[in-house]
Amino acid sequence: MERSDMKQLLEKYYEGQTSKQEDRQLRNLLKLYVGSDAELLEAQSMFSLYDDEAKETVNIDFDKLIEQHKSHKVRKVYFGLTTAVAASLIAFAMLFMLSNPQDQIVYAYVNGKPITDKQEAIAYSKQAMNTLSSNLNKGTSGLNYMEKLNKPADLLIVRK
Repeated sequence: MERSDMKQLLEKYYEGQTSKQEDRQLRNLLKLYVGSDAELLEAQSMFSLYDDEAKETVNIDFDKLIEQHKSHKVRKVYFGLTTAVAASLIAFAMLFMLSNPQDQIVYAYVNGKPITDKQEAIAYSKQAMNTLSSNLNKGTSGLNYMEKLNKPADLLIVRK
């Protein structure tokens, strides 16, 4: 068969218009082809790849695949159930919070008791700050003696 006839048959194959007999004929012609036409060489390598793939065997354990698929279904069911439970818990929490609005603002807690009066909270804060500052003043009073430790160093410095 001539090269132009092979190209026409190949085009017909690409368009899906060949019969089984023409497919076999094209495969056999391309196996025997030794020319330099790039299109035919590409088709030759493509058909040889098809033949190699057809000879390859596949070892698949379908029972194992079915068991794995069943376990995925169980996981999907559990995931769906946990999602539904979480969504319902959030919905109930929102309903509870909306049905019990907190009218009072809690400014502070003193000994576990909420303070809702602003002036009372300010008084407690002032008392805490005064206690803190008095303790800090006592803690820094001993640092006044540090100045006496620097006097020997002052005596050793030579001034010009």
